[in-house]
Amino acid sequence: MIERALVHHPTTAAAWIESLVVRLNREAAALRVEFFLQGDLTHLRLPSGPTGRRDGLWRHTCGEVFIGRTAKPAYREWNLAPSGAWQAYDFTAYRAGMRLAGVEPPVIHLDHGPSALTLTAHLPLQDPQDDGDIRLGVSAVLEDTGGALSYWALSHPGERPDFHHPASFTLTLDPTP
Repeated sequence: MIERALVHHPTTAAAWIESLVVRLNREAAALRVEFFLQGDLTHLRLPSGPTGRRDGLWRHTCGEVFIGRTAKPAYREWNLAPSGAWQAYDFTAYRAGMRLAGVEPPVIHLDHGPSALTLTAHLPLQDPQDDGDIRLGVSAVLEDTGGALSYWALSHPGERPDFHHPASFTLTLDPTP
């Protein structure tokens, strides 16, 4: 298991958040991702709405996972909302060639209280014919009750939040479990 702290982008701090940690575990043909948030969560706006595939999740509280291969510029973006809504896009290169990914739905579970929230998702790892190690970028968008967004990631390579930036893919997994 890999455990890393996400850090907020310097332009989008949220004082009510104590910590945001991601835990990753490779499970055969899936990746288990767990976002663990601590703080005064009475300030956190949790999106509501239907579960299932939906666009625009990044405009509100959600976790994001970017999965690529070291040998290729292509990558997949997963958006995971606490409501159980999700979306997956495939890109051919940095912010290029975006299309809906043909994937099985992830399994999403939410457990939360006034000071802690855990969002767990099991993401299918597809495209086994790809070569190279798996490279990952993990991030989150947190919306407060006033509508302000804060952006969290393993790293922030630019002046503005950009989860797609290749330098944001800071974790590497062996392609075989």
